[in-house]
Amino acid sequence: MASDRGRQLAADPDRGLIPEQLAAVPPQTAPVCQKAEPVDSRGRPWQPSAPFVARPVRRRMFWLRDGLRCLQRPRIRACGYAIVPSHDETSAGQVAIVVDEENRASYTGLVHCGSIWECPTCQMTIKAARAKEIAYCVDSHGIDRCAMLTLTIRHDFTIGHDLAHVRKALANVWRRVIRGAPWKRFKRQLGIWHMVRAVDLTYSEANGWHPHLHVLLFLNEPPSDDELRLQTDGRGRKVWRWFPRGATGESWLRDRWADMVEAELGAYARPDDEHGCTLGPCYKADYIAKLGLELSDPGLKRGRDKGRTPLQIACDFCSHGRRRDAGLWQAYCAAMKGARFLTWSQGCKKAFGIAVRSDLDLAQDEQDQTNTRTVATVNAYAWQSLRGRVIQTDTGPCSAMYWVLEQAETGGAAALQRALLLVATGEIGGDAVDAPGDLSRSQKQGAHAQVTRGGSCLTADRPA
Repeated sequence: MASDRGRQLAADPDRGLIPEQLAAVPPQTAPVCQKAEPVDSRGRPWQPSAPFVARPVRRRMFWLRDGLRCLQRPRIRACGYAIVPSHDETSAGQVAIVVDEENRASYTGLVHCGSIWECPTCQMTIKAARAKEIAYCVDSHGIDRCAMLTLTIRHDFTIGHDLAHVRKALANVWRRVIRGAPWKRFKRQLGIWHMVRAVDLTYSEANGWHPHLHVLLFLNEPPSDDELRLQTDGRGRKVWRWFPRGATGESWLRDRWADMVEAELGAYARPDDEHGCTLGPCYKADYIAKLGLELSDPGLKRGRDKGRTPLQIACDFCSHGRRRDAGLWQAYCAAMKGARFLTWSQGCKKAFGIAVRSDLDLAQDEQDQTNTRTVATVNAYAWQSLRGRVIQTDTGPCSAMYWVLEQAETGGAAALQRALLLVATGEIGGDAVDAPGDLSRSQKQGAHAQVTRGGSCLTADRPA
């Protein structure tokens, strides 16, 4: 039995990622896209309640998840791909397509990994939820009583080649900084009430990995005007810096950080006075971005000095297929596994009345059917035909799973059912697909697709 199982997995590596019930679905069974019941008393099919809104970031994340699946470990590969096992042993489970009040379509009935580091789609969902938590805390506390502290180390390839080592060392440096009576006196002087710490990192070919810390400080009182100075940063921008008065002000924090870096990593990693430690007031425009919670398109935004974020490395791999990028992504995933993205000071969440929820709980929120309506269900065999395929659209490559959601948001139930049959059955060959009657003339001209038989690549034009 064990040898038979090994041969099965060798022949089909993804077989172990899906529920065993799928094996009970006969291969000769025709794929079926099951329609949902009409949503109103007149029996009319569902139609979008709001105009179609393009979501380029979500679209990109679906595409990245499909492209990275060949590099991921099994638990991450199963995310958004495997069907949640059914409690009924005779059933293989189903995937439902639901639409929320904002006309946003999504899938339910799929496995989620909840990894904020390795999974693009879970990362998007988790960051959106964490950003709401941070924004609520800042708004309720008052943005004038918040400050942003940025801490970094000198980065070069001497230490930047080993991300796991430098990440753990950076965490140890922070523990050294906040340990002991000197830090307690510093907290009292500045009036620091609570903190939220985030890890951010980029990669450059010249210096390797460069992790750094951003710490959001909640203060008892806002900084006085005479403690704020307008300075020019390394990019030539005018920014405000906070220089607290007293013997243990900003200079003490800068020196303590540099000393702890040198004690942990050596003199070659000691940062200079300009870049090692910066303390400034909190601005609504950038505190979400500094904490790494900004939902930007990795295909557009580039790090400073040609540095790349992990998602930009992933995007380059999916676009060009370079082995160098594949190795960097796998090294990043191995090094960041188990690391915390946000670290709240003890009692911070309780003070603001925020429930403690894991990343997996937040990732599974998309499957919560509260205030949603089910517009279609897809059986297990049809889902196997749909998942993992890529569609070349007029705006670039797109995951077939996301393209189906776009069709639902654009044309309603008629467009959704046609898109499901188009992708799942592949029976139309190169024939044009008629657009739903409620689309405009320009949308009808773009609503055609061609299926390549025998492969996993589909080509289609997305309705404008």
